[in-house]
Amino acid sequence: MNAPQLEAEDLEKVYGSGENRFRALKGVSLSARTGDSLAIVGRSGSGKSTLLHLLGALDRPDGGRVRYEGEPVDTMSTRDQDRMRNREFGFVFQQFHLEERASVLENVALPMMIAKVPAKERRERALEVLDRLGLADRADENAANLSGGQRQRVAMARALANRPRVIFADEPTGALDVENGATVADLLFELNRDDGITLVLITHSTDLARRCGRRVTIVDGELAPDDPAATEPVR
Repeated sequence: MNAPQLEAEDLEKVYGSGENRFRALKGVSLSARTGDSLAIVGRSGSGKSTLLHLLGALDRPDGGRVRYEGEPVDTMSTRDQDRMRNREFGFVFQQFHLEERASVLENVALPMMIAKVPAKERRERALEVLDRLGLADRADENAANLSGGQRQRVAMARALANRPRVIFADEPTGALDVENGATVADLLFELNRDDGITLVLITHSTDLARRCGRRVTIVDGELAPDDPAATEPVR
């Protein structure tokens, strides 16, 4: 069996101090292999988004360790973490975080600009991924003019621009209506299934979680036992 692509060991995260000290994570351990689809579920405030931020190197743990491809992430320099996030990871959040005054193409190309991809290649790759997501005809339009579902697809295109190996999605359908939410979910699982991209999904949606190959539940900063019913993915 292949070694884990992404691994967390005894993660701790603490906010505040003294009487205001709050342990958001309490020794959380989990792993994901290349091509896995993993749902992390839990109520608001349970620590699931904090866990995603640590797994995606958006924050550093106060205890424990995160490894990516066997390398400890939390001991990397800030520069190396930035490079890893840009080249290896893609992020899709409930809030789209688009530059409203920039064009769709410019939003999608941003990670490639950071990675210093040449301008011609940036445009070609951005148009390629926009075409895949059904938005090539909106490439030159300002992001502010798009619907919620279209904005989320632009956010997904941006996450895919640098051809990541892992996608972290934090409530990616939470701000969408049922139809657009289903479209975005289908695209995420298509990328996982057809492209072999590892999917780490934060959600409170039981239906969405059941589509993943594995589900873990986090309660008050700790992992509950895996739900046996979630071991077989629903496609």
